[in-house]
Amino acid sequence: MARLVLHGHHRSGNHWLAALISTNFYGKDDYRFLLNSRQHGLTSCIAPCVRYIYIERNFMDVAKSVFAMRARFGLDVDSFEVFLETPYRQMYTGQLAVDLETNFICEQGGSRSSSLFFRGIDETPEGWHKRHLEHHHRVFEGKDNCLIVSYDALKQDLNAEMTRIAEFTESDLREFKPIESRVGFFPREQ
Repeated sequence: MARLVLHGHHRSGNHWLAALISTNFYGKDDYRFLLNSRQHGLTSCIAPCVRYIYIERNFMDVAKSVFAMRARFGLDVDSFEVFLETPYRQMYTGQLAVDLETNFICEQGGSRSSSLFFRGIDETPEGWHKRHLEHHHRVFEGKDNCLIVSYDALKQDLNAEMTRIAEFTESDLREFKPIESRVGFFPREQ
């Protein structure tokens, strides 16, 4: 299988997609090797020897998830309504390390984690999400080594969307195991 690079906006389903690909195409529960290639920024160049998959997810679900994880991203905002109207740069505080629940399928536990991702973003959450999606659609357009996968389509018809990924990666697989549990990082329950 060609080297894969996964792209997506934060909280768009990167961990779930990585777990699906790792479990089904590599036969591994530990999907973190795919996350080393995961990119949340704007893609600047496409190497012809790599296959790129971008996962997109509807804005409102992404926004709710980012808001729930706001402490991890150093965002200081108390209400979801204010979050939606405020540029990320104005919410960013730099106070980042938080206790999180983790589930990587192969390993569950806690993590003291942080992310600097939103510190320099001048757009509101919806503006940045829209620009991120439009950018990747434009960069990936017409390239045989680039595929855009829908989180929502994966949820609605896992087999159809995973078949698209199999065809893209030139795999003969047509039966796929789902990932039922939540994977990735989550706010520790208080």
